Amino acid sequence: MAKQAAEDNVRPIERAKEAVSETVDKTRKAVNEKLGTARERFNEVADQVGEKYQEVAASARRTTGEVRRRAEKAREAARERYEVTSQHLREGYSKVRDDVGTVVDDVIDYTRENPGRAILIAGAAGLIVGLLFRPRRRYGD
Repeated sequence: MAKQAAEDNVRPIERAKEAVSETVDKTRKAVNEKLGTARERFNEVADQVGEKYQEVAASARRTTGEVRRRAEKAREAARERYEVTSQHLREGYSKVRDDVGTVVDDVIDYTRENPGRAILIAGAAGLIVGLLFRPRRRYGD
C-alpha cells in the first residue's frame, strides 16, 4: 500500500509537469507567432519608409533643379538689365559730353566775337554767386 500511495503522489506531479510543459509550448508558439507578425509589420513599415524616402528625395531633386533654373533665369535677366542700363548710361554720357563740348565751343566763339559783353556777363554771374553764398549777418550782432 505504501507503494500505491507513493505512486498516487507521483502522478499529480507528472501531470503538473506535463501541464507546465504544455503551457510553455503554447506560450512559445504564441510568442513566435506574435514575433512573426511583428517582423512582418516591421518589414511593411520599413518598406513604406523606404518608399517615402525615395519620394522625398525625388521631390528634393526636382525642387533643387527648379530653384537652379529660376536662379539662372534671374541671373540672365539681371545681366540683360545691366547691359541695357550700361548702354543707356554710355549713350547719355556721350551725349552730355558732346553737348558740353558744343556749349564750350559756343561760349568761346561768343567771347571772341563779344569780349566786352562776355566780361560783363562773367562779372554779373560772379556777383550773383557771391551774394548767394556770402555769410549772413544777424540783426543785433
